[in-house]
Amino acid sequence: MGLENNLDFLREGLNSYMNAMLALKQFQLEVQKKSKKVLEQNLKDLGQALGTRLEATAIQLYVNPSHPSKFDGTYAWITSRLCNVPRLDSAESAHFGLRWREIDGEAVLGVAAGFWFRTASDGNAAKNAFGRGGDGLIYDPFGWYFWDALPPEDAKSFEAKLDGLIKKWVELWREVGGLNGVVKLESTD
Repeated sequence: MGLENNLDFLREGLNSYMNAMLALKQFQLEVQKKSKKVLEQNLKDLGQALGTRLEATAIQLYVNPSHPSKFDGTYAWITSRLCNVPRLDSAESAHFGLRWREIDGEAVLGVAAGFWFRTASDGNAAKNAFGRGGDGLIYDPFGWYFWDALPPEDAKSFEAKLDGLIKKWVELWREVGGLNGVVKLESTD
């Protein structure tokens, strides 16, 4: 990038930085509000399918990357996440919302719903347990998620698509016997 381009970016930033930051904040809050609402509507069924009680108080808002310096243009998450679900990764148990993922060198937007495990072996056990019912699952280190493309012109379908992905998880977790069918109980010795 040449000096002239840097100066153009500086000029543009001087004019638009505050509005751009406000727009990002408002966008993130809107996505999280909608995803939290859909997750709360499915929380009881999801908890029953997992075989554990899920509380709305365990839902946190999540953005990754969280800081512009960490953004490389290849991925992003804006979600509501469930934290501290027993036998899943305590910090990153489950995410429900938007995910941009790299496909053929381009970041593509979609609706995502997924679960993350404490260890790679638990992630592999999940892969084996999910088997045929996991068609369409995408692996992410230690976790699995469903993803459905969301072109910007289809924004109004965000909540319905997320609801469908969560219901897909409910069905899959029931099929495999919940967390007990995937992740071994830890020894208390």
